[in-house]
Amino acid sequence: MRIGLRPFGRLFVNEQVKLYGKTGTKIMIALLLLLVAGAGWLAKSALNDADAGKWRQVLTQQNAALHKQLQPPPGSDGSPAPALSAKQRESLERQLAMNEYRLAHDVPPLDSGIGGMWSFVELTSSAVPDLIDVVTLFTIIVAAGIVASEFSAGTIKLLLVRPFGRGTILLAKYATTLAFAMGLLVLLFLTSLLAGGLLFGFGGMNEPYLVYAHGEVVARSMFVHAMQSYGAGGLDLLLLATLAFLLSAAFRSSSMAIGLGLFLLFAGPQLAYMLQKYKWTEYVLFANMNVSRYFDGAPFRDGMTLSFSLAVLGVYYVCFLAFAWTVFQRRDVAG
Repeated sequence: MRIGLRPFGRLFVNEQVKLYGKTGTKIMIALLLLLVAGAGWLAKSALNDADAGKWRQVLTQQNAALHKQLQPPPGSDGSPAPALSAKQRESLERQLAMNEYRLAHDVPPLDSGIGGMWSFVELTSSAVPDLIDVVTLFTIIVAAGIVASEFSAGTIKLLLVRPFGRGTILLAKYATTLAFAMGLLVLLFLTSLLAGGLLFGFGGMNEPYLVYAHGEVVARSMFVHAMQSYGAGGLDLLLLATLAFLLSAAFRSSSMAIGLGLFLLFAGPQLAYMLQKYKWTEYVLFANMNVSRYFDGAPFRDGMTLSFSLAVLGVYYVCFLAFAWTVFQRRDVAG
């Protein structure tokens, strides 16, 4: 099996022209830009100069409520209050410790609007709305249809009669998918920087980002954390794009491939969380994604490590590519 660079280059350019010539692709790009602008407008409109200085008062009120939740009073009949679960107590203690650190060290929350453009970049990458998930959604739509649509429309025959091997065709389509995904991710990053700078000021690179790990709060660079968030998001994007590409190679119907890909995107993490108590879930794909958990000191399960998750994801990635390659090489294009 050999793949020529010149045939691959010609096919790659051809796939780029086809992809970006579609109205749907242009709509996705426009929607992403509008979502960034909308997120910036909502963040800015939710604040004003007076509100920016009230974050201490808000956190103080939150802490009072958290203390009550951690030590609830007994019932009216004298019966003891229901005990919190270990997870609930850990979550409340985490929030309380971070609030107290902010008050003691004069570190305003990300949504206070004081942190500058890097705070906005962080909000769009790991808070709600998480726009990296929107990039993933658009990429799955493209990846799940890029091969399957050729079969459903019958145009795959036009490709196979040309002097290109199946491996070269598949690689060109996969490279096009990854280029689209990375292009959207870079576009999101740059537009978030621009929107954050225009709305909140071109600063904040050295703003601290707080992490609660091993029972204590640690301050890290906001810039470094934003880079880690985009790196972790890019890794998830690579895995899900490859999975969607596998489905595209396996199904003749592009709607079937896209539907299944979107189902896995939304249902996969939820199913993994529901089965979290079982040891074997450590080897499930969605339990090892979102490696930014490790940067925040909150792995999917206690005992899991970053190197373990990266190894598991690497195995899945190789299997996805191998299966997609095998299926496409053996597919019958008759009918």
